[in-house]
Formats: sequence, C-alpha cells, structure tokens
Amino acid sequence: MSFRSNSNIGAQISTNQRLFGAGFTQSIAIIQFGKTDLTGLKPAPNNTAESLFVGIIMRLLQGLNSRGNADINYWGSALNGNKRTDVFVINFYVAVTYTDTYEIDDLPNPYNPNIY
Repeated sequence: MSFRSNSNIGAQISTNQRLFGAGFTQSIAIIQFGKTDLTGLKPAPNNTAESLFVGIIMRLLQGLNSRGNADINYWGSALNGNKRTDVFVINFYVAVTYTDTYEIDDLPNPYNPNIY
C-alpha cells in the first residue's frame, strides 16, 4: 500500500514509512527507523527503553492521523533462569466511520503481525 504526498514531486511513501518515518527500512532480519522520527523524543545516545517505547507508540498514533487512542497495560513478568520477560498489552483504538449497515469482521485471535 502506498500513499501519494501532497508535494508537487508526487513521491510515494509506504505504509511503514507513514507510520515509522521516512527513514524506515527493513530486511529479512532487521527493521530500522531513526530516533528523530519518533514523536516527542529528544534523541540522545542513552535514551531509555521506556522513552523509546513511548516515542514509538506516539509515532504510530500520529501515523493514524490522530484518529485513535491507545491503552498500554503491564500484564506481568516471568523469570526463566536468568532471563526476565515483561509482557505489555497494547490496545489501539482507531475511529471508524460508516454510513450503512456494513459490519467489520473481528480481528483474528491470536494476533499475527504477518497478516497485516
């Protein structure tokens, strides 16, 4: 999916670039985007994981044209040997407008990032 910009050049950007910034790239193993593309984040060599996380969420909401909201809940943590896993549940709410009786299908469960 691509979106045409409003500029005279008519450059097209991908959905990933719209959501994560113009510098977004990906390969088979890596996704990459710049700290300067994260909403409200002041880039520094030592940004905390929490500030990066919030910047990513804010950028996603900005990419949705501010027609949405998000809830982030800490689900819990688990210890496995010397490894700690923290689980967060993120719910994105996007405003949907319709004028007829069209019904929106439920999202698949469990969620699979490969189908979006």
